[in-house]
Parts: sequence; C-alpha cells; structure tokens
Amino acid sequence: MNNKLNELLDKIESGVKLTENEISSLVWEQPHVDEIYGENHRWQREVKTIIEIGVVYVAIDWFEGLTELNEDNYPNQPYIVEPKTYTKTVVVTDWVSQPIAGARKN
Repeated sequence: MNNKLNELLDKIESGVKLTENEISSLVWEQPHVDEIYGENHRWQREVKTIIEIGVVYVAIDWFEGLTELNEDNYPNQPYIVEPKTYTKTVVVTDWVSQPIAGARKN
C-alpha cells in the first residue's frame, strides 16, 4: 500500500473529511471489489463502490452523471465496511398473459 492510500485510510478511520478530489481518486484509481448500482434519476445514477485498502474495505456512495454534460458527484464521505455473506430468499410475482376467453372468472 502506498503512502497516499495510507494517508487516506488514516483520514477515513479518524473521521477527517476527504476532499472531492481524494474521493474521486479512490473511485477511479483503485481496483473495485464490488460496484452496486442504485436508482437512476433524471441526470445521474446512485452508485456504491467498494474498494480494498490493505485489509480494510471502504465503501463510497456517489452519483454517476448519465450524460456527457453531467459530472460525477461525490457528496458523501467514504466509510469502512465488511462483507457479510448469507442466503437470501426472494418471492417474485410474475404476470403471465392469458387467452382472452379465460380472462374473466366469476
């Protein structure tokens, strides 16, 4: 781990606010462990990027500009996370088309 990353991790762990340029460098210059896309808004999309600094995982919540005229936005400070692996059951309702003759049931 280089000195710059060490300094940034020290800031995150001690609660010192990072600049937008520092946050941007974490998002774009570090390998991503995971990237989770949230809702699309009119001009931007919510993104959570997970990176690894040494043995510590760091999450960065930011907004990706969806057009060439909209810049990426980093309004949130990075924070420490850890992986939690578990089994998740999801109930899904599918809507299946029916023939016209059988559509109404009394």
